[in-house]
Amino acid sequence: MFGLAVIPSPWLKDAAFAHNVKEVHEVLAHALVVLATVHASAALMHHWVFQDRTLIRMLPHSKE
Repeated sequence: MFGLAVIPSPWLKDAAFAHNVKEVHEVLAHALVVLATVHASAALMHHWVFQDRTLIRMLPHSKE
């Protein structure tokens, strides 16, 4: 914990389980990056292609 103490893992030291958890973690991390990219692209598409005020309304301190 922040380099001050070691917190033991509640899971058994099982290499197969650790590998499965790592794989799931990587897949979910990549899915989150893809989702964030699609979300940002959609916001920019609304701003530049559709030229509506969707992106402006999401910004803080917007007047709408």
